[in-house]
Amino acid sequence: MVYYAVSYWLLFMAASVGYYFHAGKLSRSEDIALSALNAAFFFWTVYSLLNPGYHAWLGILSLAVGGVYAALAGAMGRRESPDRNLIVSHLGLAVVFLTLAIPIQFDMKWITIGWATEAAMLFAAGFKLDHRQARFMAAGVLLTAIVRALAVDSSLPSAHALLFNQRGLTYAFVFAAIVICVHGYRADLEPHPQEKDFRSFFGVIGIFLGLWLLSLEGREFWQNLAAESKLAWFGAGYEGIKNHRIAQSFSLSAVWGLYGFSWFAYGAWQERRPIRLLALTILAATVAKVFLVDLSFLDAVWRIVSFLGLGVLTLAVSYYYQNARQNAA
Repeated sequence: MVYYAVSYWLLFMAASVGYYFHAGKLSRSEDIALSALNAAFFFWTVYSLLNPGYHAWLGILSLAVGGVYAALAGAMGRRESPDRNLIVSHLGLAVVFLTLAIPIQFDMKWITIGWATEAAMLFAAGFKLDHRQARFMAAGVLLTAIVRALAVDSSLPSAHALLFNQRGLTYAFVFAAIVICVHGYRADLEPHPQEKDFRSFFGVIGIFLGLWLLSLEGREFWQNLAAESKLAWFGAGYEGIKNHRIAQSFSLSAVWGLYGFSWFAYGAWQERRPIRLLALTILAATVAKVFLVDLSFLDAVWRIVSFLGLGVLTLAVSYYYQNARQNAA
């Protein structure tokens, strides 16, 4: 049955591509849909027949199928085929099967890492070759990796080391892909109208993703602190529990404040108003947390430290805008 499925898939693909390739006609939307259905039906049939007995090979199969479609797209591109839709559809099928190969072959954090790596490679190729469709596909893969990082990888264990753990490794690959995306669009002085917001979109997501990661890591650091360390640092009984809660909440506010101010400083240095506004949003959330949450249980000393920290940050921000106003005048 597998041989029949492979034969039908290859014959249909060769016949459809060969007809439009040699006849010089442009493919229609229904023809592209049939090609996609042929690929989907073939892979679903073979996957159903071989799984679970040969599951270890199915990721390689998906990768091979994607390679066939990528080779076809490359061959049509080298022959300068006028049918751009046919080329893009085969390139899209190649990306789909490459994306499917990753969760089939791997599990846990490696899925997100694989998708982020794929997105980074597609972005790099798209910018180098000035291939808009490749960049669009990269954006879709990167968005998929980001959603999985938030929904699945946020629960990865991180008990052994702050940031240097499974979750930190996974997020590092996602951040790297975002950096490649943002840097590429920054170097592109005339992006396509449909891509003009990609840089800001993924930049904003990257900043909030960093804040989310730091918040998770900080929370679990205090939650997973060894009992001996809790006793040595905070004492025993009610006072120990209270001091532990103060340290956890105060450190989170401090991280938020420093993180927001760091991005504000970067936005001021690069003269990027959207980054400054986003950083001010983070700083505003920090101020709200301090007044609405922290002050309800902080001791007098910690309240003073909190107000001093917020005062320094707000003074620095005010000083920047005062200088900017004077320079503008």
